[in-house]
Amino acid sequence: MRIAADHIVRVSFITSLSIYDRRFKSCFICSVRFFVLSLVNVSSIDCLQPLFPDYKIIIREVGELRLSFGETDERSRTSMQFLDSLVTQRVRCPREAISSDFYPFKESIYLIPRPNASWTKWSIELGSGIETWTGLYSAVKVCQRGLMLNSDISTKAFYKVDMSLIDFYLSIVNEFRGGTGTRMNRRNLAMNASQREQLQKALQGLILKFAYTDTHMKFTSVGQPATVQRFIMKRTNEQPREMTVEDYFYNYKGIELEYGNLPTIQCGPSSKTIYIPMELLRLSDRVQRVKKRLSDFQLARLIKESALDPQKRFERIEFMLNGLDSSEKDAFLQAFETEIGNRFVRLDGRVLPSPHLELFNGFSIPVKDGVWPLRNRVTEAPIKVIFGVISVNGAIKMDEFRDPFNVLMRACELFGMEFARSYRNAAEEVFKGSWDTDDGDVSSLMPIINAFKKNVALTDVEDVRPMLIFVVPKEDSRIYAGIKVACDREAGIASQVISTKTFRRMAGRAENNAVAHNIFLKINVKLGGVNNRVLQRCLDWQKFTDYEEPTLFIGIDVTHPSSGDTTSPSIAAIVGSEDVAATRYSCSLKVQASNAERVVYMVDAMRERLLSFIRRTSLRPAHIIIFRDGVSNSEFVDTMNDELSSLKAAMNRLDSDYNPTLSYVVIQKRHRTRFFVERDEFARGKHNVPPGTVVDEEITSPNMFDFYLCSHLGAIGTSRPAHYTILYDSWNLSPDDWQQVAYALCHLYARCARSVSIPAPVYYAHLACQRARFYLKEALSRSNQQMAVSRELERMVEVHENAPRMYYI
Repeated sequence: MRIAADHIVRVSFITSLSIYDRRFKSCFICSVRFFVLSLVNVSSIDCLQPLFPDYKIIIREVGELRLSFGETDERSRTSMQFLDSLVTQRVRCPREAISSDFYPFKESIYLIPRPNASWTKWSIELGSGIETWTGLYSAVKVCQRGLMLNSDISTKAFYKVDMSLIDFYLSIVNEFRGGTGTRMNRRNLAMNASQREQLQKALQGLILKFAYTDTHMKFTSVGQPATVQRFIMKRTNEQPREMTVEDYFYNYKGIELEYGNLPTIQCGPSSKTIYIPMELLRLSDRVQRVKKRLSDFQLARLIKESALDPQKRFERIEFMLNGLDSSEKDAFLQAFETEIGNRFVRLDGRVLPSPHLELFNGFSIPVKDGVWPLRNRVTEAPIKVIFGVISVNGAIKMDEFRDPFNVLMRACELFGMEFARSYRNAAEEVFKGSWDTDDGDVSSLMPIINAFKKNVALTDVEDVRPMLIFVVPKEDSRIYAGIKVACDREAGIASQVISTKTFRRMAGRAENNAVAHNIFLKINVKLGGVNNRVLQRCLDWQKFTDYEEPTLFIGIDVTHPSSGDTTSPSIAAIVGSEDVAATRYSCSLKVQASNAERVVYMVDAMRERLLSFIRRTSLRPAHIIIFRDGVSNSEFVDTMNDELSSLKAAMNRLDSDYNPTLSYVVIQKRHRTRFFVERDEFARGKHNVPPGTVVDEEITSPNMFDFYLCSHLGAIGTSRPAHYTILYDSWNLSPDDWQQVAYALCHLYARCARSVSIPAPVYYAHLACQRARFYLKEALSRSNQQMAVSRELERMVEVHENAPRMYYI
């Protein structure tokens, strides 16, 4: 496509310097005259030829583009589109020698691994014939300092280029690594039905190359072995006759197969009987992106291995920028009289003071580098607690269960939790059940939960807090979904799922066992406890936790189905604080059309959040602050208007005279801005910026109030700051107020004893969306029909009235 677009523009306009966008829909010729390219598929050529369809290219002049660099109007967006295309045009132009080293995709250009290239060692082996390539993301931004180029490292999964199909399969089953020379018993190498099905799934959608010609064809299906697969051979002047694929290649191609017992591969249209032996096929030598979802193992490896510390990240960005050469060598930049600077921007940042945290009975502790110790009683811990334990699929035996469970019980007591029963030996006396299932079916779990409830009822204590602990053999989303549906939706009981591996790590002394401590933090909040508060005198926190003028914090997030899933709906969560100290939260869930970011009709959800705060505090919020996650710049205004309108309608239903101040801030995490510490003495963790680092000048917007805040300690990789944009604020808070309230809320996330990257209300909204996704998937897996977005789907994500308020933790 790049070759076709470039050629037609040169022929039509007698110029070699055209700029086209990444989707080949827009083209800019010389004096920034703007054209639209329409590519119409004319015909498909014979299936045995390389896969190049014929296209008719229609070029239509739209007009002259006069560059404008506001931030929201269409002309500005087109101007930015032009500059983004111009910056990388040289490596995307097939006539430039440098382009052979790069594969462009969306906003990034990826280096193609070569046998002797220095960047090949950057690739991460993911198995199943898949590896990662390193790319350079680049986009022009409008900032206070002017136009700036934002560059960062990108990592994406690709299929290996020109890989033998036998090696490809062996990498899937993990039977073989390395070259083909050491294979033994070649004639005996074969696949059973299950293995053929595995290969069929792995090859779906891939382009294969014939090893003995340059023909490329799309994979269709896995056939029978070459010694078995038969077809009718028809040749001119010969009678049709039936033969095996092995015989055909030996008699007509002069190729004696070494792996005749391996299945053949059908290529091209399914109506054609084109069967090729596996040993004569390779993955295409053209780039093929991985479009399917990676396995959990592959995803975990990709995340771990691509987490570069700041120094390595900086070096790779610098390497790739230098590899593009200077503006003086870029004829495209010169033709449009554009120049890119060769130095990174140096910024002055501020580090906000860390707050003190309030624990039990007014005792406070300092936060150092975003972390605080777990050695004291928490702010509030529940009493009258009763634990029950259910082993799933024989996850743990009694001799392995005893010590870790006693450590967990002891840790809970150390932090202030009290139990309804006195145990001489808790591991022996606690309620224990066993759930044997392979598919996470809810119906088989309910009798066990009901047995635990009856056991709890025998306790002669009022207002007990029951908690079921599930020990599972390994992380399994189906079983996890079944547990959460049964406990949250059906039974209304608190639950905690722990894998066997994690459970066994609760050994030794309870006082210093970090695993037991972290599990306690989750259990405590689910049972109504509070792990910590921000001390009022810190970070001007009293302004936001004033009982005379309390503040309601609302977090909103929308999660969408994974790539390629066109049927599942999107899920929105609206989370609101329930106490003045902003430590407890409840949520409302909504199911809506797939990939719709704007929440449709949230008046009822907003009203629920208002009423919940009023019921729990007996106070009306004087101020309401909405933290919104996941909104792109182009959707800022429309999303804000919709959601503030819903909030105002909910307030009007409550009381037409009710008029608190309203503030609306968007938080963005999926940006590509990173900060590198220039002097070592300021670095923390893996040489990252310290928690509390704020940047609100030079690289921020010239038209809106925004800032970057890195509120967490970057333990691995390079810290990504959160980007805050305040779109509406009738409270008229100062920049310092906004930065300090955001930083304070990052210390109230209950699942760990450290500050996190975004404020707790938004984080909780994200967790609630994830939990609802489990409910929905489990419910739909038992349904025989696909449901449209409806009230029925919303009922599938509703929880039991007795479920914990913060069940999603």
